[in-house]
Amino acid sequence: MKQLKARHIMLIAALCGMMSNCLGILFNVAGLFFNPIANEFLIGRGDVSMAHTIASLGCAVGGVTGAWIAKKLKFRPIVLICTIVFAGATALLAFTHSIWPMYILSAFRGIAAGTAGTVLVTIVINNWFTGKVGLMTSLIFCSAGISGAILSPILSGIIERMGWRAGYLAMAAFIVLFYLPALLFPLGIKPEDVGYETLVLGEKTGPLQPQQAADPARPSKIDPALYALILLYACIASAATAYIPHFSGIADSYGQTAAVGSAMVSAAMLANTFGKLGYGWLTDRIGIRKGVWIYGCLVIAGIALLLKVHAGPMLYVSAFLVGLCYSLSSVGVALLSRELFGTTVHAKAYPSINMLNTFANAGLTSVIGFMYDASGNYNGALLLFLGGEIVLMVTTLLAYRRAAKIC
Repeated sequence: MKQLKARHIMLIAALCGMMSNCLGILFNVAGLFFNPIANEFLIGRGDVSMAHTIASLGCAVGGVTGAWIAKKLKFRPIVLICTIVFAGATALLAFTHSIWPMYILSAFRGIAAGTAGTVLVTIVINNWFTGKVGLMTSLIFCSAGISGAILSPILSGIIERMGWRAGYLAMAAFIVLFYLPALLFPLGIKPEDVGYETLVLGEKTGPLQPQQAADPARPSKIDPALYALILLYACIASAATAYIPHFSGIADSYGQTAAVGSAMVSAAMLANTFGKLGYGWLTDRIGIRKGVWIYGCLVIAGIALLLKVHAGPMLYVSAFLVGLCYSLSSVGVALLSRELFGTTVHAKAYPSINMLNTFANAGLTSVIGFMYDASGNYNGALLLFLGGEIVLMVTTLLAYRRAAKIC
C-alpha cells in the first residue's frame, strides 16, 4: 500500500470526526434520552422518538444538500456552518419544556449533520483514494461506532446524575470537539483543491486512471430495476439500525436497569466499529455478496437471541450481533452501489439512495416506539426486524443477477 502522507492522515481524522457526529451522535446515542424525556413530559416513547425521526429526515435532506453544496463551497465553510447549527440546536434542546420545540430543533440538527455527513464523506473518500476503497470506507465509517461506544456510558452517566438536559449540553460540546479536525486542518473536497493528488492504495506505481476507464463493463445510465433493488436493500439495511437507539427501552421492558441498556448500546457500538473493519476486509477478499450473507446470518442470530434472552451476559452478545447491521447499512450500501453501478453511475445514484434509506430509518424509529406503546413489549418490532433481514439477503441475490444481465 502506498504510504499515507500527513495530509491524508489529517483527512482521515477529519472524516472520522464528521462520521462520529453524523452517525455516532445523531443516531447511535439518541435512544438514551427517550425514557427520561417521556417520563418528564408525560408522553409516550413513540412521541419522543418522533424527534429522532424528524432529525433523521433532516439528515436525509442534508445528505442531498451536502452533495450540491460540495460543488459550490469549499470544505471548511461547509463544516463550520454545520458545526454552528448542529451544536447550537443540540444545546438549545436542553432548554425545551415540551416536545414541539424539540421537533423543530431536531430538524435543524438533522439537516446540519447530514450536510456534513455520509454523502459528503463518501464523495471525499472517492476523490482522495482509489484501490482498497472498501477498507478505507470501513475504517472511516467505523469511527461512528467508536464514538457511540465511548459516549453511551458517558452520556448515560450524566443523564442519570444530572438529568437529560445536562446530557444535551455535553452532547453539544462533543459535537464541536469531533468537528475540530475538519475545521483546523487545511483540507479540500478534492485533493487538487489543496495541491495534492489522489492516493492509490494497493498499487505500487502509476497515475490514477479516469473513472470511466475503471468501469468498462458498467452501463453509463441508471438501470431502473437495479436501482429499485439497491434502494430496497438500502432501505431495509438502514431501517435495521433504528433498533439500536431502542436498546435502552428494550432493557427497561426486560426489567433491567438503565446501565444495562447503556451497556447494550455500547456492545452494539463495538460491533459497529469492529464489524465495519471486518466487513471491509472480508468484502475485499470474498466479495460483497458473500459478505452480506455472512453478516446477515449473524444479525439474524442476534435478533433470535434477543427475543429469547432477557438477562445475563448473553444479552450483550445479542446486542453485539445485532450491531453488525451497521456494516450492512452505511458501508454496505456504499460498496454495493459502487460495485453494481460502477463509480460513474454510483456518483449519480448514491445521493438519492442515501436520502431515501435515511427516510426508511427515520420512519421505523417512530414505528418501533409506537409498537411498544400499543403492545407493551418489543416482540412484534423484533419479528419485523427478523423478516427484514431475510428480505435483505434475497434482494442482494436479485440485484447481482440484474447487474449480470445489463452488463
